[in-house]
Amino acid sequence: MLRRAAVLEDVRRLGSLVAHVDGHTLALFADGDGVHAVDNRCPHMGFPLHRGTLSGGILTCHWHHARFDVATGGTFDQWADELRVFPVEVRDGEVWVDLAPLGDPLALRRARLGDGLERNLPLVIAKSVIGLVEGGADPVEPFRAGLEFGSRYRAPGFGQGLTMHACFANLLPVLDPDDRAHALHQGLSALALDCAGMAPRFAVRPLPGAEKDVEVLTRWFRQFVEVRDAEGAERCIASAVRAGADDPQLGRMLFAAATDHRYIRTGHVLDFTNKALESLDVVGWDRELAERVLASLATEYAFADRMEESNAWRHPVDVVAIVERAFERLPPALPAMSRSQRHSLRPGPVRTRRCCSERIRRRSRTIWSTRSSRGLPSRRSRPPWSGRPPCGSRGSTRRTSSPTGTRRCTPSRSRTRCTRGSGARLRASSSAASSTPR
Repeated sequence: MLRRAAVLEDVRRLGSLVAHVDGHTLALFADGDGVHAVDNRCPHMGFPLHRGTLSGGILTCHWHHARFDVATGGTFDQWADELRVFPVEVRDGEVWVDLAPLGDPLALRRARLGDGLERNLPLVIAKSVIGLVEGGADPVEPFRAGLEFGSRYRAPGFGQGLTMHACFANLLPVLDPDDRAHALHQGLSALALDCAGMAPRFAVRPLPGAEKDVEVLTRWFRQFVEVRDAEGAERCIASAVRAGADDPQLGRMLFAAATDHRYIRTGHVLDFTNKALESLDVVGWDRELAERVLASLATEYAFADRMEESNAWRHPVDVVAIVERAFERLPPALPAMSRSQRHSLRPGPVRTRRCCSERIRRRSRTIWSTRSSRGLPSRRSRPPWSGRPPCGSRGSTRRTSSPTGTRRCTPSRSRTRCTRGSGARLRASSSAASSTPR
């Protein structure tokens, strides 16, 4: 697929030359007796490379000083992608270039996604994810790559980065196809930042020999968590996965230990556990990956703060004692509860997004109706624009007092009405909303 690009004499006389060939914009560089042809756009952020400098075989872009081997296109700066080069032939004083397409662009994007995660390069991650999704790859593929990376290259184990990564993955089914790459980029960038500078995690192998009883492993796991033995706890998780425990059994094993103490690490351990299980739901329950992901939770379980050991929960009010008394009163109270109330306390499948959205809408209508009944601005009386306009926007204002002690700024134009509530009003509306039954 050779195409004529330029006259050799012109390239040698000018040093560099821009050529437009079959929809490609090329930069031709004379280098000794030879000629090099490269894509004229810098692969970092698109600066025209014919304005760069070629010295000693290294082409330097003058925008961010990215450097490339002009012969192969290899970059010396990992925050810049590889530069595309085109094979050149000289025939009868003319420069011909080969415009044959690249072999597998998706393979390059997969490799660059790994570079971005390893070096915490959000721009590289963004370009890689967009290239994969727009190139036809399954959006689950970059999510799985992040899940494998985070569970392997963060010594403390499952953390905030993997949690955010899972949260954005949960949005993928409800997002427009054009927006999925943005969600993946946000999760992967948070994951890369969380793993930056961390030592890798060396996993503990499962127990040798025959398969173990999951109930026995669960008892051992809780015992090791109780005495803060992270390695023993991790080996129990790995052994349970290797023994063929299904996801309900693994869930019961993990949540039992997470609730042996009161609100360990203020609920973060429960959150991490939920997101680890949800991540495996997204990518499929591959046993090898499940073993690595779930075992990475062990450190959080073993070394989490326990609220019954916290001074803030014990003094001046013993909150733990109050919670314990409530738990003691809960079983006798269950028979007296309605069926719907008991169902809300019973463990079961997570509510669907539609159900949750409907609950949020009902709650919002309840709050706004309560505000209207108390004389506060309702949703319909608010201005049509988004957000709250400043008090001094357009037109003169006058300040009046109200029975609740609220300062009200009333512009002369009715459309720009702005109300700012004092703490008393906000507290009143909040207490009214909280007292309204769901």
